[in-house]
Amino acid sequence: MMIAVIIIAAFTACTVTGTLNDDSDPPIPTGKKMTLVSNKQGNVRLEFSGSGKITIDWGDESENETFDNLGNTSRSHHYASGDSRTITIYGENIMRLSFPNSQVTSMDISENDALTQLDCNDNQLKTLNVNKNTALIKMDCCNNQLTALDVSKNTALKDLFCSGNQIVELDMKSNTNLTQLNCSNNKLKELDISKNTKIISLLCNNNLIEGELNTDSNVDLKILNCGDNKITGMNMTKNTKLETLFCSKNEMEATELTTLLGSLHDNGITGVSKEVYIQNNPGTATCGNKDVAANNGWTVID
Repeated sequence: MMIAVIIIAAFTACTVTGTLNDDSDPPIPTGKKMTLVSNKQGNVRLEFSGSGKITIDWGDESENETFDNLGNTSRSHHYASGDSRTITIYGENIMRLSFPNSQVTSMDISENDALTQLDCNDNQLKTLNVNKNTALIKMDCCNNQLTALDVSKNTALKDLFCSGNQIVELDMKSNTNLTQLNCSNNKLKELDISKNTKIISLLCNNNLIEGELNTDSNVDLKILNCGDNKITGMNMTKNTKLETLFCSKNEMEATELTTLLGSLHDNGITGVSKEVYIQNNPGTATCGNKDVAANNGWTVID
């Protein structure tokens, strides 16, 4: 009986010890989770900044990658097929996430409230939810398939690049810290920038913007490209830091263009050649004040 007890105890101890030492199962990742759904065949590259550890589950049954996020870090993974898979990223303090040209069709970054920079340009996103990412300062979502973009919760946002989508409406009233906006090549019919008083560069060309574009509140504006729209009038009296104005291919008649050219400031800006582009408007050939603009230091390209 004693021998039997000893054998059973030894077997039990070996079984327990074997379970404790069995490292065939990978550790469960910890940290805030982000997911990307991609169907790219070839290399997918992810870039990060921040601190702490990051774990990536590439979604193809390959081994998870865990590494330290040392300021600026990147990882690439090769996919042999174009099958759809979910890439899952875990990390506590990921401040920048970048994955351009990765054929990402959807994503969920709602858990990562530390994110300050998002680069998801040149993908296949039809929707983008950043309502929980209130620390965002810079976002580039150009060249996707977005029809709407809600940035009302992103009040820290300074740089927004969303060109090359199909966005029909953009509400920027909450984004009072914005300094750069590129919303060109969309389907916007109007653009209210009255609350964006810090904006320096505005590119809204190749949209459907109608009526008068009001820039009275944008006193720091230096670069404005509003070409290829349906704008009928502009007055730049308040924009005394303006350096370059593209307003070609709009619907301004001679009277409106005359007003525009007469409103351009006469401030000298060191090292800058001030230029205004007014080609292909109905009133380009017959408008006045070209000499006034020239006397105020502007080169008029008509």
